[in-house]
Amino acid sequence: MLKSGEPFCFAGLWEKWIKPPTPGPPDTDLEEPPPSQTVESLTIITTQANQTMAPLHHRMPVIVEPTHYRWWLENKPGSDLFQAALNRPLQAPLKIYPVSNLVNNPKIEDPRCIEPAQIDRDLFERR
Repeated sequence: MLKSGEPFCFAGLWEKWIKPPTPGPPDTDLEEPPPSQTVESLTIITTQANQTMAPLHHRMPVIVEPTHYRWWLENKPGSDLFQAALNRPLQAPLKIYPVSNLVNNPKIEDPRCIEPAQIDRDLFERR
């Protein structure tokens, strides 16, 4: 989260596509071949870690500042502007705190995922 408490967005790519049926001989138990499937996929784009994140991990999500939302949505991937955004991590102060292992399961959508976890020692303390 930003130290200011303001919301922010990660840069991501979303795509909707049709997955064709699997080629090959049809399953003999089926009366007709399986239908095509609509697949919606999303990826969060990462970049090199900024100074706040670097002690924890070498990568971090690309954070799009509110003033750049429209720009992000209206430009095409691969443009010079995109490359500049991807290679320049946000330097705004971040609030970092430990969370529970609930975040490791993508099926869990629960407010506890963002609540600070109680730990014995501050894992984020700099040595």
